[in-house]
Amino acid sequence: MGTPANFLQVFRDIAAIAAALVGVCVALRGLQTWRRQLRANTELEVARLMVRAVLKLRDAIQDLRNPFVAFEEMVVAAQTASEQQPDRTEEFLKKWHRPVFTQRSKPVALAHSEYRAAKLEAEILWGQPFQQECEEFDVLLHDLHIALEDFVRYSDRDHPTLEEEAEREASREVVQRSGKVDSFGVKLTAACDRIEAYLRPKIRLGLN
Repeated sequence: MGTPANFLQVFRDIAAIAAALVGVCVALRGLQTWRRQLRANTELEVARLMVRAVLKLRDAIQDLRNPFVAFEEMVVAAQTASEQQPDRTEEFLKKWHRPVFTQRSKPVALAHSEYRAAKLEAEILWGQPFQQECEEFDVLLHDLHIALEDFVRYSDRDHPTLEEEAEREASREVVQRSGKVDSFGVKLTAACDRIEAYLRPKIRLGLN
């Protein structure tokens, strides 16, 4: 039969093993909690960066599409493009589109670069599901780029054909807002809202 001293030693060994197991379980749980928190913090940072980039690009596009063009904006844009004071002639008034939209496009290009960088970070985290949320927005950005090129090119023509006039007016609906129903603007807002709807829950989760 075992002596009391032996039983006591066995009990101590079992207690030590149990304590070690408890310690391992606590450490594993703490590691899992830390990993979840790290993931939540990373998603929060990337989601906020992405929302900021989308809104900045949206605002830059809205400024570009503003149908009101002040005469001074024409003059400054033309002067910047040619590095000299333009003549305030009727010919100049017919050729304002390219310099004005060149200047208006610069903030859009900068915001688009930030958007692409933020989107790359987001795609690393969320992959294909997030890419799908951005598809509509990306298509509209492409459509705007093509329409802007067409609008400026046809606006520079001295004697555009009827077909070119039609192409210019079709592209104008994308490039400039109008008093009518702004279908492009409606689609742009909806696309931005779709991306935000995907990201907002991640921001709220990270803040909790």
